[in-house]
Amino acid sequence: MAGLLAAALLVMVFLRQPGPDAVARQPRAPSEPRAARPASRADTVPALPERNVFEYAHPADKPEARVTVAPEPAPPTPQETASRAPEPVRLVGLVNRGGKLRAALSILGEVVVLGPGEEAEGYRVLSVDSDEGVRLREPDGTERALAPGGIR
Repeated sequence: MAGLLAAALLVMVFLRQPGPDAVARQPRAPSEPRAARPASRADTVPALPERNVFEYAHPADKPEARVTVAPEPAPPTPQETASRAPEPVRLVGLVNRGGKLRAALSILGEVVVLGPGEEAEGYRVLSVDSDEGVRLREPDGTERALAPGGIR
C-alpha cells in the first residue's frame, strides 16, 4: 500500500514539472493595460431551448387526443335476462360417504349432499357416477344430467 502511494506521489511531481521544451512565461508588468478579453465559447454558443428529456416530441408536434363517447347500451330484453339467470341447481362436487358416492348439489343457493333416491326442494337424484356425473329429476318431471366438470 505504501509503495502504491509513493508511486502516485512521484507521478504527480513529474507531471507538475515543465518539460525541456516548455516556454517560460514572462510575468506582465502591472502598468501594462490588459488586452480585451477574447469571446469565450459560452458567449458564442446560442442557448438551447429547455425541453423535457422524458418527452419524445415537442408538445406542439403532438397530435390532439380525440375522445369519442360510446352510445349507451340498450337495456336487456326479457329473453336476455331470462337466459342470464343462474341455474337453480348445479353440481358442486362428489362426496364419498359411508362407502357410497353422493352428490353435493347447490339448490337455489343452498348446498345439500344427496344420494340416489334422495330428494331436496323437489329435485330427486336418480344416479351418481364419478365418470357420468349426476342424473336428477326436476320438480316439473324433466330429467337432467349434471356433468362432474373436472371434479374427481
